[in-house]
Amino acid sequence: MVDPGDMLRLVDRIAPDWTIDRLRRILYVDVLDRTELRAVASLALLPERWRQLAQKRLATGAVEDWAPRIQGA
Repeated sequence: MVDPGDMLRLVDRIAPDWTIDRLRRILYVDVLDRTELRAVASLALLPERWRQLAQKRLATGAVEDWAPRIQGA
């Protein structure tokens, strides 16, 4: 667990080109960027569910319905 004031130290960066901000942008901003989605789909370091999400967006050309998550339904 990390508490306020704890010091964090980077130990390793396996995929330096893959930042949290890049993933956030792909998943929530540029949601149908096919080049980036292909990269996400092929990045074995990511959770399978994230790769499947990218594959689904590539296959359908559409973004999943966010309403239940946003509206709490």
